[in-house]
Amino acid sequence: MNEGGHSATSNESYNLALPAAPSSGPTRYPNEPERYMQVLINEVRADPAAFGYPAYPAQPPVVYQANLNYAARAHATVSTLPGGSGGHVDWADRGPGDRAVASGYDHIYVSENMGSGAPTAVAVAGANHGFLNSHGHRDNMLCAGTLETGLGFYYLWPERWGSWVETFGGREGLAIPHLPAGAVAPFEGRPGDSFTYVVNYYHASGLTPTAAQVVVDGVAHNMTVSAGAAGNATYRYSDTLAQGYGHTYYFQFTFPGGSARLPETSAFSGPRVHGDAPDLDIGWLTVPTGPVSLGLPVNLSAWVQNHGTLAAENAVIRFYQGDPQAGGGSIGEAVVTVAPDSSQTANITWTPAIAGQHYLYAVADPANLIAEWSEENNVRRDQVTVLDLSHRVYLPLALADHPGP
Repeated sequence: MNEGGHSATSNESYNLALPAAPSSGPTRYPNEPERYMQVLINEVRADPAAFGYPAYPAQPPVVYQANLNYAARAHATVSTLPGGSGGHVDWADRGPGDRAVASGYDHIYVSENMGSGAPTAVAVAGANHGFLNSHGHRDNMLCAGTLETGLGFYYLWPERWGSWVETFGGREGLAIPHLPAGAVAPFEGRPGDSFTYVVNYYHASGLTPTAAQVVVDGVAHNMTVSAGAAGNATYRYSDTLAQGYGHTYYFQFTFPGGSARLPETSAFSGPRVHGDAPDLDIGWLTVPTGPVSLGLPVNLSAWVQNHGTLAAENAVIRFYQGDPQAGGGSIGEAVVTVAPDSSQTANITWTPAIAGQHYLYAVADPANLIAEWSEENNVRRDQVTVLDLSHRVYLPLALADHPGP
């Protein structure tokens, strides 16, 4: 909380200080989708004509800026959460520049793109393509005055809904790193899948690198140009990986008179390569679309998918009224067995005992008895309104005699 009593991502305020950045996970700065999006933006900036925009001249890559990243992530978060602000001007009547300054950025002139998305590399590329297809968004991404960026992505798993906020700044005199952004896509997969390491390279004097490599699990591999040329280009290398969650990588380039490494120390983690296991996913939670009556039973169902390679045997699907992580109570459960790459429906009957608006949750394997690829997709929620009709008042209807002709 800040001194005003608001959280760092509330509609009312933003902290001026950046929170500590964790070394991994979706809350780190930047997270995997944000890093990959920066790579894709810089790839187009280096060679707009190759992507179908010949009217735009090539531009240097945008530089990562931590305060803009925080401002963008915070606004993406409140835009995704129920009741949040989904526009460029938030409920505190602040625009992109106001939020950037409130987060510690020292320049009020910024531009902003907003859109929806999901936390996969394919979805990130799709969101980038969508922004490029819009003239105004494309101008923000490719204009000469765009020099640095913070890209914010937040995904609300129980709703399966995510938001992008791209914030661009224009402070002059920035030193552009030789390797401004790099990532691997997809972020997770299986043995036999192709994983592509991608990095942006830039040299203000236009010098071509004499060596361009990605070091994967300690082994160096040569990269090749996929877009751009000479001192402003994007490089790629693709390979398969063995099962494991401990893969690491970093990029190292040499050029006349120097060298560059990304990250400067240590290494990026990923991708996550899954072995044989189930992966339960509550694809849908079906609740009544209209109000329900207090004390009358209703049917609830959850569509349970298994994206994994092994069957999920006797999986418990438990339904809750209220967030189970915040004291929500169980209202019933069903047991299903779901074969690989298939689905089952879990059904219960619920008799609401309290009137009002309630969030209902369906949770797959709530006791974590099944080892899965991911636990994030095990939860789905929806809202239902319960009406108390026991106090209805019936008014007598008086019919007046109709006068004759």
